Amino acid sequence: MALITRPYTYTAGTVIDPAQVTSNETTLYNDYNGNIDADNIASLAENVIVFAASGHAHSGGAGGAPVQLVQGTNIASAASLTIPTDGNVCLVTGSTGVTALSTRNSGVTIFLRFQSGLTLTHNGTSLILQDARDLVVQANDVLAFYSLGSGNWLQLTRKPWRTERGTIQGLTLSNNGTDPTNDIDIAAGWTRSGDDLDDLVLAAALTKQLDAAWAVGSGAGGLDTGAIANDTYHVWLIKRIDTGVVDALFSLSASAPTMPTNYTEKRLIGSIIRSGGAIVLFDQDGDRFLRDVPAGDRAQANPGTAAATVTLSVPTGRVLDALITFGIRNATTAGIQGLATALVQADTAPSATVHDWYTGEANDNQSVVKAVRTNTSAQIRTRQSASGVSDTQLVITHGWIDRRGQDDAA
Repeated sequence: MALITRPYTYTAGTVIDPAQVTSNETTLYNDYNGNIDADNIASLAENVIVFAASGHAHSGGAGGAPVQLVQGTNIASAASLTIPTDGNVCLVTGSTGVTALSTRNSGVTIFLRFQSGLTLTHNGTSLILQDARDLVVQANDVLAFYSLGSGNWLQLTRKPWRTERGTIQGLTLSNNGTDPTNDIDIAAGWTRSGDDLDDLVLAAALTKQLDAAWAVGSGAGGLDTGAIANDTYHVWLIKRIDTGVVDALFSLSASAPTMPTNYTEKRLIGSIIRSGGAIVLFDQDGDRFLRDVPAGDRAQANPGTAAATVTLSVPTGRVLDALITFGIRNATTAGIQGLATALVQADTAPSATVHDWYTGEANDNQSVVKAVRTNTSAQIRTRQSASGVSDTQLVITHGWIDRRGQDDAA
């Protein structure tokens, strides 16, 4: 019986005999159980089946008959991957970096599933990766590649994102138990880089030292530049895409830390305060940071009725929601209303209808716990409607809510 030639047009209802299929086209016959007929294909427009040298097929019709993906031989990771011809879905074993794929016919599409993390190196001709940059994959990532012929390949699918931009999983900060004065622990977790081009995955908890210059690894220095001081330090997760190494550093900058050599990706994951020669003790739960000891930031006797700008004991350089108690010790004056607002809000005089607290009579102490947005200098506004010489306005700072880089993660 004559062999099938490519392309082959068959008559509806005709059964393709296995003897007609060449040895490298056996897979096609097995996939379709030897029974490609009019019942399998919706219309005669799809009755042109194109056989590729690898033994796979696609419909020649506009509708596109479904084609089954075929598991191929496992591929040992190497600088140049040898793509098998017995399937179009292959498991890549090992962690050796990949710089090239072997030659396949133009138009062939393969799906590679990676058993371990490794780096694929972008090449503008032979291994064209999305965003024109090297790509670090993790275990069980799956990518599709399209052959341009002559050993040149184009990445079709983007590496799966572990999170939407702006979301952080884990990566919580805490004072180190051995050296809380200078060290911060960072929990394992992951996030998206500020430029939205890469995943930053911290596989294991990391400890970084604020009092030492940055060096790679847990237990090493974390300061990006300069000498340690009493100030706000912003904590950045960083990554070098050539090796996939993820680390962290501290910087006075909330937007442009000094990055170590070869580290190009970053994401702001929180801010800490150093005061009195030590990192302020705190507890983090998600986006909420609580000082271990609340700070008394205002105790102003006879504060008057004009607006006052109050600096809070929260990180600077960022816009945060400060968690405060705002109140009055009222010894002599009846009928006082008090209001705490963000400086971006209008300077509003408190009244009987707009206030946080109200004292109905003398010796009627009042307070409220609330969140107030700060500016980048950690400031808010307070104001009250009346004041006496024996009255005292109080602001106590308990902590802050930090969106952790959702609006300034570049």
